[in-house]
Amino acid sequence: MALVTLTAHVANTVLTAAALNNNFNAIVNQLNGNIEAANLANLAVSTAKIATGAVTGPKIAMGSDALGDLLYHNGTNYARLAGNTTTAKRFLTQTGDGSASAAPGWNAILFSDLPSGAVVKVTSTVTGATASGATAIPYDDSTPLTDSEGFNFSGLDTSHTPLATTHVLIIEGIFHVASSAVADVIAALRQDSTSAAIATGIETADIANTEIYQVKLYHKMTAGTTSAISFKIYIGTNGGATIYLNGNSGGRKMGGILFSSLTVTEVKA
Repeated sequence: MALVTLTAHVANTVLTAAALNNNFNAIVNQLNGNIEAANLANLAVSTAKIATGAVTGPKIAMGSDALGDLLYHNGTNYARLAGNTTTAKRFLTQTGDGSASAAPGWNAILFSDLPSGAVVKVTSTVTGATASGATAIPYDDSTPLTDSEGFNFSGLDTSHTPLATTHVLIIEGIFHVASSAVADVIAALRQDSTSAAIATGIETADIANTEIYQVKLYHKMTAGTTSAISFKIYIGTNGGATIYLNGNSGGRKMGGILFSSLTVTEVKA
């Protein structure tokens, strides 16, 4: 800042108030807008003296600032969280202790982070191929025994390996079938080597040979293991009529895009 120029007082003359005011005004006018950083004492400017919104982004520097950086408080002061520079997608995560927060960071989503009810895995077998078989399943109040009842449509065999024993498995089947006789068409779901079916679905075929019907099956169970579980579909009628999958007695229908499927959806408990 330059020196302040004042009007000199003449010796042996009366110092008037007007003269003092003139010199005071001169000091104010020359200081206004000319104060430099060197003229300020350390910590001389308080927060109250900084206008709201006066500090803009270009005035903020945390050191090594780069694209993607975030500013957070570390409990003592504001700190810089560097952006994620890896080629892998990362998410901003933070875990407190129940009463206090913690510093944020870039992390992958862990399996344990998923909420209950989240779908964690799906295994599905879909086929448009035709197949046929004729093994009866009694239409009564007994559980179908697949060692001797129903024809195994092996093109729908599905193996699912659960991620956790506590997870829930939802098994859904949709089967397009025709029957060589008017009958109740029964689909039975088999698990691993257990002969007794764990779920069934029924649809009445009231027109023989030509009409195609949709048989649906649903089952919900706890996984209970992290080893592979085999699911198989057995279909038959009370009288042992021939069942045609994805077609009828005349062969394939819809050019191979009439699909039957067995799907296992695994849900976190």
